[in-house]
Amino acid sequence: MRYQFIVFKAIILTLFIALHAYAGTNTAQNILILNSYHPGYKWSDDITRGIIDVLSDKYPEAVLSIEYMDTKHFPDDTYILQLFALYKQKYAHKKFDVIISSDDNAFNFLTYYSEYIFPDTPVVFCGVNYYQPEDISGLPLFTGVNEEADLKAGIEIALKLHPDTRRIVFVNDTTTTGKKVQQKFSDVISDYRDTIRFEFLENYEMHAILDYLEKLPPDSLVFYTFFFRDRAGNFFEYDESIRLISNISRVPVYGAWDFSLGSGIVGGKLASGYFQGEAAGKLALRILAGEKADRIPVIQKSPNHYFFDFRQMERFGIQPSDLPKGSIVINQPYSFFSEYKKLITTILVSIISLLMIVFLLSINIIKRRQAEKKLKAAHETLEQSVIHRTQELSSANLQLNIELQERKKIEAALSGSEKKYRELVENANSIILRWDKTGSITYFNEYAEKVLGFQKKEVIGKHVIGSIVPELESTGRNLTEIMSDICSNPKNYHYHINENLCKNGRRIWVAWTNKVFEDKKTGITEILSIGSDITEQLNAEAELKTKEDLLRRAQKMEAIGTLAGGIAHDFNNLLYVISGNAELLMDGASPEFKDGLEEIFKSARRGADLVKQLMTFSRKAETNLMTTFLNVEIRKIKKMLERLFPKMIEIELDLEDDLYTVNADQLQIEQVLMNLCINARDSMPGGGKLIIKTKNGLIDKSIAKLHSDTLNYSQAFRAVILTISDNGHGIPAETQERIFEPFFSTKEVGKGTGLGLSVIYGIVKSHNGLIFCDSKIGSGTTFTIYIPAVEGIDISGTPHPDTEHLMTGIETILIIDDEASIRQLTQGILHSLGYQTLTAENGESALKTYAEYKERIDLVVLDLSMPGIGGFRCLEKMIHTNPDVKVIIASGYSSKGSIKDSIKMGAKDYIIKPFTKNELSKVIRNVLDCD
Repeated sequence: MRYQFIVFKAIILTLFIALHAYAGTNTAQNILILNSYHPGYKWSDDITRGIIDVLSDKYPEAVLSIEYMDTKHFPDDTYILQLFALYKQKYAHKKFDVIISSDDNAFNFLTYYSEYIFPDTPVVFCGVNYYQPEDISGLPLFTGVNEEADLKAGIEIALKLHPDTRRIVFVNDTTTTGKKVQQKFSDVISDYRDTIRFEFLENYEMHAILDYLEKLPPDSLVFYTFFFRDRAGNFFEYDESIRLISNISRVPVYGAWDFSLGSGIVGGKLASGYFQGEAAGKLALRILAGEKADRIPVIQKSPNHYFFDFRQMERFGIQPSDLPKGSIVINQPYSFFSEYKKLITTILVSIISLLMIVFLLSINIIKRRQAEKKLKAAHETLEQSVIHRTQELSSANLQLNIELQERKKIEAALSGSEKKYRELVENANSIILRWDKTGSITYFNEYAEKVLGFQKKEVIGKHVIGSIVPELESTGRNLTEIMSDICSNPKNYHYHINENLCKNGRRIWVAWTNKVFEDKKTGITEILSIGSDITEQLNAEAELKTKEDLLRRAQKMEAIGTLAGGIAHDFNNLLYVISGNAELLMDGASPEFKDGLEEIFKSARRGADLVKQLMTFSRKAETNLMTTFLNVEIRKIKKMLERLFPKMIEIELDLEDDLYTVNADQLQIEQVLMNLCINARDSMPGGGKLIIKTKNGLIDKSIAKLHSDTLNYSQAFRAVILTISDNGHGIPAETQERIFEPFFSTKEVGKGTGLGLSVIYGIVKSHNGLIFCDSKIGSGTTFTIYIPAVEGIDISGTPHPDTEHLMTGIETILIIDDEASIRQLTQGILHSLGYQTLTAENGESALKTYAEYKERIDLVVLDLSMPGIGGFRCLEKMIHTNPDVKVIIASGYSSKGSIKDSIKMGAKDYIIKPFTKNELSKVIRNVLDCD
């Protein structure tokens, strides 16, 4: 028994000595943890905790330095350069065994600056979203862990736990990572489109998102990734946005990152900061053990786990047995075994491990004693050989050291000169490349990589055509010939501009300055080209030119409209005198004169229609706005067109269900449809297809801003998009710029007034809309019209009864007009209808007449455009004298503002000159008979 006790004590003592000796071999390690964000940020803290938990087990005495870049609060490039200067000075005399970076910003910082601040130091990254192998191309000291949310697994577990789900709403922001996540969603959700409706809320203000989520039906789910900044620029901490969303949502909210856990999400297959840090820590242990970074592959599969919040599970009736095996559940009720499960397991494993160690050490001691005897004999023999060989090597080593010192001095001088040149060229804010006379690229600087997206190894040795220069420009210019000419005659191209290709397929415009290098014997050797990206400058110039063209066109249209408005009043008065007198004369004319008078009357009415078209074009005509279902109007027009159009023209409708309603003048919309369809018919004399299409759409901010001089909007707004297409002969490009001008027509003389499209232009503009024409010769024409889906303003007068017979009376009517011929004509018409009349030539005399005969006067017919105080001021004073006075506005110019304001002030109705006897009789009786 005593012998066994002595053996046991010896084994324990040997184990202690061995462990102490092993620990003594692990000297303190210098390790830097570089965090992208600030302390207290849960994701970064979890990563740091995971790293430290791994390292502290193996290297408890390791010296850890932790830096926080704080780039969430200071994201600009200037701040990054200041950090570079700070770290370069701070760690100039400190060497780290390994650097562990957390998240994208720290990773990007080290890919650019690690060789200048921490030369020859291996880097382990983690938290890098959607890592690609080219991210560390040319960086042999880098390895790490990919961070990628398992979106498919997250959707599958959510649908498994909520099988009645029919709608999933994604909440995501528009940061660079957010856009990557949305693209990943787009790749995943295609498997579910037949059963699940997906919606994205990624570019809204927070209050709009909350309003929408609050109204979701019970068969919905919310999938939250992250939302740090909304459309209005408001910043939210990682737990702030999810708390707002979870509190307002009546349906479950699932996520993709574990920093949202405990703040409102039910859970899911989550990317974990702790497990990212743990995986990175294990890679760092391999480097500290002696493995090279370039021999350690990047962990592509993100270490994600199933996490769930017990409180949210109770809220939505989810049982622990429903969860995937191995799920991690937080906020569970207290359980001793669950609380100390890791400790209990660790103790059991430790006891078993110690027993195994004791057994193995015992065997090792026996074998070691046998080996020591053999080793001692071999050591004595070897020692004699080493002494002799050491003497020979010592002499040779002395000579080698002298030669090595001289060589180091020469290499240091060359390295310093090369470094200065390389830093100057690589850090220049210009694209710098060299290419030989065959067109092959021989040098490509870092700024060129940044602008064009290619790595050096992807373009060095390749021909400029097909790599960074397209064969043909978008303008049609042949760049293959130009590049060949530059190689042959570079002195003729000291400065030139051409289109260049980026790796992602985008094309940019670059202004190049070329320098030729020549050799006396071989001639041209290389060409140095220095370029600047001028794409934005050219785009800005093109946009400015477009706006200038639009402004010139708008000014031309406005000038014509102003001219039309200026002549409308006098021209309508003149037509009224002609048509009215002709109508009066027809009543008692003999048959031989009656036909001529009818022609005079019809011609005057046609002139009135022409003026009305001009007023419509200039947007000065009255519109009767009302809620309109455009699809209904189109179907009515189609029935009419089918009766009028030849059979060889096919009419096709493509109308969107649930089309937005618009506020529109239905007669004017009918006129637009008829005019465009008739034009389409005329362009297809041999037959063809006419397509009328409607859909819901959006006038985006860029278009609204571009046309802000003609629209009442400068922001994006909903609209109904109406397109009318034909496959006729098309419109030449030089004609398209003038098609909306009044009196411009390509039809034969006598087959058109040239007002059709100009009237359409005026109607669309009066509805605060846009119209565009797209046509190619031989390919047909498409007119696209945008009509805002917003509330309209009804400024129409009181509807008149639809009667055909003359309506007479015996009342007394005061006629106020500054033109004697109009007063005389109106007086004659009213006498023929049985009325008594009084007249006044201006506002001042009208007020005197009304004051004198107020008790006799039953109605006032008032012209607004008069000298003196004018018609509007006269109306105001007359209503002030008698609030119950009945006034009809009779104007030769349909100005929306003046008529609407007159009706608002108290006028009972209006009539536009020239009018017929029948029209005047209806308006008068309508006002007089109205209570």
